[in-house]
Amino acid sequence: MQRPSVFRRLGWALGIRCPNCGRRKIFKRWFRMDKQCGNCHLIFERMPGYWVGAMIINFAVTAGAFLLMLIVGMVVTWPDVPWTTLTFVGLAIGALMPVVAFPWSRTIFAALELAVRPTEPGDFALDD
Repeated sequence: MQRPSVFRRLGWALGIRCPNCGRRKIFKRWFRMDKQCGNCHLIFERMPGYWVGAMIINFAVTAGAFLLMLIVGMVVTWPDVPWTTLTFVGLAIGALMPVVAFPWSRTIFAALELAVRPTEPGDFALDD
């Protein structure tokens, strides 16, 4: 089987699919990811501490959303910037964005990591 391109893997990741084969339904619930893909049997956590990269992506998305809100809020309301409103909106972004971005941060990280470090035979399991 030919390896999928990085762009195909990222497309699957944005659809919250397996970054190796594109299978849907890899999350049981919002915060509960399957241990392995039901189709290709890729074990998602390929090494101890694997999801630290997903946490970094989640943090970067949250920080980016906060920064974008701050800049747009300041530009739109200048010179009378409503600092209290921006503070509360920033707090809401800081609290909600990591929750909203959780599954995407995991699938995007897995897709990027698969592009850099291709699968090896030990990355797959045959038991469900």
